[in-house]
Amino acid sequence: MKYFRPNDERAKWAKIGLSLAIITTVILTISNSFQLELLLRWADGAEVDMDEADFNDARQEIIVIAYYLFRVFAGVCFIFWFRRAYFNLHQKLKSLNFSDGWAAGAWFVPFINLGRPYRIMKELYTESEIWLKTKGVDVERASENYLIPWWVFWLITLFLGRIVDKMDAETVDDLIELTQVAIGAGVLEIIAGLLVWKVTIGYIKREQLMMKVERQEDRRGELSASSGKDEELTIAPTS
Repeated sequence: MKYFRPNDERAKWAKIGLSLAIITTVILTISNSFQLELLLRWADGAEVDMDEADFNDARQEIIVIAYYLFRVFAGVCFIFWFRRAYFNLHQKLKSLNFSDGWAAGAWFVPFINLGRPYRIMKELYTESEIWLKTKGVDVERASENYLIPWWVFWLITLFLGRIVDKMDAETVDDLIELTQVAIGAGVLEIIAGLLVWKVTIGYIKREQLMMKVERQEDRRGELSASSGKDEELTIAPTS
């Protein structure tokens, strides 16, 4: 019999990483709003103090660096957790569509990364529910309602991110347009972050329930084996 491998530690770091990514995205979006206000004043001909402009540039640089660092950190932590979760499901079910390696690799293969990670997350929820029902356990399904919105917002943020990266930033008008798009992309990314948080937390709880059921089954098996041995001893012939 194959058993689940521990995933609580990875789940903890996935939650920490996602939290930091969401917080830094909020901070960056607010900072972009401050920059937009500065640029609009500049475009309207108002006098802008150079110290204020320098402070804006320094603040933006620091926040952007933190944003990318925490985003990478969140991605690594999430993928480690995601792969272990899919690996664990493989221990109980043989009918899954992909190997557990795809739970990590699917994020990095062009075109495949547009749909396969979603299909794996969907399969985690669907197949774990089926497995639990075979054990007589009903599950809460509210988190599954966030799967499609999460993936839609994730794809939109990827698309907008590509647009922002390719936009010019040579003139004040260019910077205003770039900052406006970045603010919009930031708001959508915050929503996507909150949705993936909800989806992740939902499956963390689902997996913990599955592990609890597994422990209970092991305990019943041990008690049954112990009772069987006691019975054998009771009816064994004596000389």
